[in-house]
Amino acid sequence: MLARDEETGETMTDMLVHDESLGIFVAGHETTARTMSFLWYVLHENPDVAERLHAELDAVVPRDQAPTLEHLKRLPYTMQAIKEVLRLYPPSPAQPRDPTFDQDLGGAHLSPGTYVLLFPYATHRHPEFWEEPERFDPDRFLADREDGRHPFAYFPFGGGQRICIGNSFAMLEAHILTALLARRFSARLVAGHKPEIEMGAQQGGRRAGAPCLQVRKGRNQDERQHHGQVFDDQPADGDATASRLHQAALLQRAEQDDGTCHR
Repeated sequence: MLARDEETGETMTDMLVHDESLGIFVAGHETTARTMSFLWYVLHENPDVAERLHAELDAVVPRDQAPTLEHLKRLPYTMQAIKEVLRLYPPSPAQPRDPTFDQDLGGAHLSPGTYVLLFPYATHRHPEFWEEPERFDPDRFLADREDGRHPFAYFPFGGGQRICIGNSFAMLEAHILTALLARRFSARLVAGHKPEIEMGAQQGGRRAGAPCLQVRKGRNQDERQHHGQVFDDQPADGDATASRLHQAALLQRAEQDDGTCHR
């Protein structure tokens, strides 16, 4: 907020601070919410992935503690799963761009004012960049497999100078929420419901076709009995207080457990 433009020496105006703040928090929360919805869906559809993710969480984060930044550093597979969700279901599946000068791109001439639409939803599924592109595979994001990949084969947040300002915030938020919630809740598709993902006016697909999930406390019957006391055992610090607010809201919905569809 106190930084100065290198060319003009000007600081950020109040309006610019306001707009940038909205970009970080509003867009960051919305995209993370969409990502989390599809994460529960793919964990239901890929029980082998869910088992690995839960095993990692159980080995790293003690049951009586909220996840910390140190814990997150030791949860690489959890982050890989989030990245793979963003590959198949990018919350911003199309990104408009406006050229500022004349240029040729793949044999097409682009002049200022030309409407250019980048389409990560398709690029992320292109067989030239991805082996078995329709398969959900978090190991695509192992470091050795990422080496040599085209830098724009994967761009859920855009790239270059116009990359989403909420990129790092959204990824951290998704990592924390997954570590926090996946240990305490399981989500499954409502019986007979099959999501129909369509490109439309709403980013990420129509709400009517989004995954319809039931939320249950714990991942099995023993854990459901255990988790009733976990929430009272959190340490009384700032992070735990914030996590308890999230947990309490979700617990209230989960304890109803009435087959309600949560999107």
